[in-house]
Amino acid sequence: MSNKKSNKKNRNVLGNIILACIALFVFLFFMEIVLRIAYPLYSNYNTEMWRYAGDIKIPSSNEFVSHEHAPNKSGLYYGTTITTNADGFRDYNYDVKKPSSTYRIMMLGDSITLGWGVNSSDTFSKRIERKINNISNGKKFEVINTGIGGYNTKMEVELLKQKGLKYNPDLIILNYYINDPELPRKPSITFYYLQKNLYTYAFFWDKFSNLLLRLKNESYLNYYSQLYGNSYEGRQVMLQSIGELAKIAHEKNIKLLIVVYPEFHNFKNYEFDYATNLVRNASASNSAYFLDLLPYFKKVNPESVWVSYEDAHPNALGHSIAADAITEYLIEKNIVPMQKAK
Repeated sequence: MSNKKSNKKNRNVLGNIILACIALFVFLFFMEIVLRIAYPLYSNYNTEMWRYAGDIKIPSSNEFVSHEHAPNKSGLYYGTTITTNADGFRDYNYDVKKPSSTYRIMMLGDSITLGWGVNSSDTFSKRIERKINNISNGKKFEVINTGIGGYNTKMEVELLKQKGLKYNPDLIILNYYINDPELPRKPSITFYYLQKNLYTYAFFWDKFSNLLLRLKNESYLNYYSQLYGNSYEGRQVMLQSIGELAKIAHEKNIKLLIVVYPEFHNFKNYEFDYATNLVRNASASNSAYFLDLLPYFKKVNPESVWVSYEDAHPNALGHSIAADAITEYLIEKNIVPMQKAK
């Protein structure tokens, strides 16, 4: 009798587990439907970034790269349209063969270079292109924007090798941000597609991200500090990538400029000079040009260059400040073949 009771009890437990799983599945199924309908009501920076990742990012076959942009895709994210060309760049399609009268500048970078939250024509890449073409001495300048959200220095160099060098650039500009030593995470294909397509995932991921921010009020200070610790692997990968980039530029007779963007929360009492100085020294040791944009942004309040109150990516004004500073530097240092503006 005891065995029969035990077996019956086990069957009841198993049945309850199955019913609970079915109930959970039904709940999540209907929640997915509701969230898809109600998405505009709760969408914000995190969920819009999720949509951008799901629509335009695809897994990369490169072992050093977590993702890349799919070619010829388009979507509206955070109020702006992002459209990719045949190479997955947020830019025009360019002829691979460079005309003799053309000077090409290749922009490497992450979501700042991509121009998250601003129109393509307002990105610093296109602003620089217009500015130098307006005052050039006959050369046509093309500034190719290869920025991809979530990229670090290593991935940017890999992108250059895979897709950028075929355009025979005359100048490479590495647009550096303080989180560039981060190491990428490459999820499994199964998890990637679940993460990419489930609105329930985006909803709970957003809530979890906001909870972490509240629990760790100023943790970003410690977080960035850890990225630059001597023992952190990403720091070494970043420095090695700058060295590799400089070697490529030297071997192919391409000029290299490294531009450091400030962390956009506090310009006056800046707390991340250690990161800037590390990249400054790496630029010098690799014979690369170097430009620190912090002095140019100190003239404005941080919030005035944010895309929104919840998103410190630079807006059109921020891109304008960067474009003016970079253009001025290129002319003053005679990096590009043009006459100085009178």
